[in-house]
Amino acid sequence: AMVAAEIRSTGLSTYLQGENFQSLRFYGHDTLWTFGQNLVLLQSIKQATYADWNGPAWSVGAEWIAYLALPLLAVPALLWPRVTMVACVPMALLGVYSIEAAFDGSIDVGGLYGTTRCLLEFWLGMGLLRIMRRPACATLLGHDAWLLFAVCLVMTCLHLQLADTFAVVALAFLLMAGAGNRARASELLESRPLRWLGDVSYAVYMIHWPLMMAVRWVWRGWRGEEFGASFSPIVSMLVLAFAVAVVMSLAHITWRYFELPWRRRLRGQETLS
Repeated sequence: AMVAAEIRSTGLSTYLQGENFQSLRFYGHDTLWTFGQNLVLLQSIKQATYADWNGPAWSVGAEWIAYLALPLLAVPALLWPRVTMVACVPMALLGVYSIEAAFDGSIDVGGLYGTTRCLLEFWLGMGLLRIMRRPACATLLGHDAWLLFAVCLVMTCLHLQLADTFAVVALAFLLMAGAGNRARASELLESRPLRWLGDVSYAVYMIHWPLMMAVRWVWRGWRGEEFGASFSPIVSMLVLAFAVAVVMSLAHITWRYFELPWRRRLRGQETLS
């Protein structure tokens, strides 16, 4: 779709003589080389901070590195649990803030900086887990009031556009409050619709971007303009609703017929229940 759109806008002869064709580049940073990096989950160990091909998938590469490094992080956490509980949270947040300060108030960066942030947030999670396992904290988090407070805290951070580090703190607290809830909210969180949303959320995260980009480039190649440029507000809302329905449907199919079977095969269970 990218190639077709470029040929449509520049002409075939111009495209064949252009830099993109000569350097095996499809668009921007989307090259055969970066495509290979994505296939082996090494797209997040480069110095550059940009994301390529499937933009959100940069975090998958970062998480892969974090999984490999987990033993190095887990051993000291198990040997010195109290030190982990006291030291991990402030040190991890200080590291996240340092990345935010280095990039003009944003932690939305990829490459090695994004991988470093991922490792810091893994470390933050270890400290918070230790805190959650304290009896007093577990009792406190069990109430609905704390979950409601956490939701309001996240919404406030987003609405006021506070520093990204504050959003990390708010989302971490929301995660703790949701996981630790033992009151009425837990029944809602365990309901079938929300469990389904949780099941397909990873597929939504992974497929919405390439689908969106494919539609954009096909439209540009067909109509010669950016997708949505001539849409009225009503048409835009209808297209958005249709896009959400398509993404959620594809996410369900991906989860049901790809994620579940392969997860079971990797665990030695060949059949689906």
